[in-house]
Amino acid sequence: MAVEFPTPGPGAKRGMGPTSPISPLWQAAIEKYYIELERGGIKASLIDPDLWKTQGPDELIAQIEALGKGQTTQSATWTQSLGQLRPVLLGLDDFAALASWLMGVNGEVAAVLWVRNSETLAAPQEMPGLRISDGAKLPCFTIPYGLNLRFFGREIELNTLREFLEPRPDRKSLRAAGIYGLGGVGKSQLALHYANTSMEIYDVIAWIPSETQIKLVQALSSLANKLGLTEEGSEDDYQGVQKVRDWLNTSIKPFLLIFDNVEDIDILDQIWPASDKGSIIITTRSPSQATKRASNTLALQSFSPETGKAVLESLTSLKPADKDDEAAVQEVCQLLGGLPLAMVQISDFIRDRGYSYTEFLRIYKKSAEKIFAKSEKPVEYDDTVFTTWNISLQKLSKEATKLQNLLVFFDPDLIPERLITNTRAEIGDPSLEFLFDEFEYLWEKEQPALAKSFFEFGLSIDEDVSGPIAAQAHRLLGHVFLDLAQPHAALAAYKKALELREKLDGVDSPPVADVCDSVACSYTEAGDVEQAFEYLERATAIHNAHDPSKMMRTLAIRAMTCLRAGQPEDALAAIRECWRLQGMTQKEIETSTYPKHSGDIMLLARIFWLQGNKAEAQELVSRTVAMRRGTFGENGGPRVADSLFTLARILEDVGELVLAAKLLRQVIEMSGDAPGMKPHKARAFWHSANIEAKIGGEEVKVAELREKARAVRQTIEGREWPDDDTDAAFMKLVSWMLW
Repeated sequence: MAVEFPTPGPGAKRGMGPTSPISPLWQAAIEKYYIELERGGIKASLIDPDLWKTQGPDELIAQIEALGKGQTTQSATWTQSLGQLRPVLLGLDDFAALASWLMGVNGEVAAVLWVRNSETLAAPQEMPGLRISDGAKLPCFTIPYGLNLRFFGREIELNTLREFLEPRPDRKSLRAAGIYGLGGVGKSQLALHYANTSMEIYDVIAWIPSETQIKLVQALSSLANKLGLTEEGSEDDYQGVQKVRDWLNTSIKPFLLIFDNVEDIDILDQIWPASDKGSIIITTRSPSQATKRASNTLALQSFSPETGKAVLESLTSLKPADKDDEAAVQEVCQLLGGLPLAMVQISDFIRDRGYSYTEFLRIYKKSAEKIFAKSEKPVEYDDTVFTTWNISLQKLSKEATKLQNLLVFFDPDLIPERLITNTRAEIGDPSLEFLFDEFEYLWEKEQPALAKSFFEFGLSIDEDVSGPIAAQAHRLLGHVFLDLAQPHAALAAYKKALELREKLDGVDSPPVADVCDSVACSYTEAGDVEQAFEYLERATAIHNAHDPSKMMRTLAIRAMTCLRAGQPEDALAAIRECWRLQGMTQKEIETSTYPKHSGDIMLLARIFWLQGNKAEAQELVSRTVAMRRGTFGENGGPRVADSLFTLARILEDVGELVLAAKLLRQVIEMSGDAPGMKPHKARAFWHSANIEAKIGGEEVKVAELREKARAVRQTIEGREWPDDDTDAAFMKLVSWMLW
């Protein structure tokens, strides 16, 4: 639309002469209104020239009220707000935006068109520059500490934040970065430094402590007050939170929110903005919390020895005096583990007392606890090392706390792993049973390819190729191959472990029964249920001869094998017996929130599905999706993808094809190009093509989806099955059961 804009009459200053009774502030508001209308592409013929003659807020309100009568297309509530308009207009930078808001368009419309007759009052949709954002007092910065001149060693991380977060014209979506790591590693300091060096590019920077709901709400209420959205003491905190959220959602100003020390990501739901003008930083100790909301995460590590040394020397302003001092500073950095907070605290101690590194090292080795206890909290930090680590230790799980209590009696660097993983250690305390679960680390981290390389390398350099450590390593390697959908490779690794265990412990020993379970699992994954049952019978006989209460794993794998053999009733009986030995009921498993139980719930869902109980199966699989996302993040790894895929298959089975297709698209999108997700991506593409064909989609689109499935399959390493164009072939790209 061509822009034609009227100029004021001869001798007038944009519509008013030097003797005009209109106040300068009101004149500025009128001027701003015309400028913004012009920018929005409004033709001059549509703008009422009489507006130049409007003398003040009362007259403007009267005109709006008169023009608004009978306009049934406008919000029925707009007239109720006119009484609020007068006291606001005199101090408003952009009253056109407010007028559109008062007309009931919720900030989405940007200006009110004034026309010469009262029948054509309307609000254009294409003027985002006029949304309500200037009603706040800007700029507004609530940063708890000023620029830290002792900020060192994080240039790469700082540049990463800048590249990802800083607003640019081509960015049309909210940007959220999650910084996670140990307590004291410098998460908050990195966020602080970014905030303090970014005030020129953001109109609002808000630091929001987020350890608890109370702290979050108080900080947001204070922000509402500072922005001028509320008056101090005039409203309760939750009304302030709502006003801040409304402002963020309608603002055209770039803003940065920093949610510091998040422990429960769900409390951010009440303030999470929808505006595309925002940048957000989340700091948290938990990687799973960081990934739930952030689209980009940064795992902050302690300093390397080289960087740590340079940082400590900068903090103390002290260079090593000689070779002994050089060796001392390196040892100090090693003892501190490169933890930034510890280095800051120690540097203050060294500087205040005038110690050399050699002198300090001697004292530290004798009295490290006293040194940290006596050291004051650094100016730029909220807590000391002691406080930070006490907070971290208080948040350990019960199992982690028990393990920590066990290890305090040892030098952890000298503890052979076999002491706690080898069943011959005879740790009988039931509360320490989790130590024998070799799945734990790999299950949580979902990095089977990396683990495979690790174990293979370890086996290649281990001189003791026939001892208990080698036997355990072969078994763990088998677990990894199962996660990679390579059951034949897993079987070879398990049989090697079985051979070693039989020589070490005897053919009828409990460790042999444990490996028989694993062999049965690999046969089940390969589809050879007869062989699987043979090894399960052997494991059962060994457990019955020693301690029948220890056969939980045998029963769980038996349930899986029965299910694959098409025997859902036998599978259900086996898994229920497994739960009974654990002291749990089926109801407790179904309602459990413990992430490890998601595998049991998935197995139960698949049993119900095979029995024809599809509604209950669908409900249980939906629960596993939520549980696994809670563990691995919204865009989690293989187990989240597998749960979504299973749910899609059930929905397809009950005729919900559109929903099934939507879930498969989620699997494809979350898979990206991650190597460990390629099997899930290829399988999802192939089954998306099946559903598209059932829906009646175009043949071209179906063919395109199938071709994408084939292309992704070709990039998967270690495939054990023929590359047939069948449903079964694509199903075999992923393990039959991901616990």
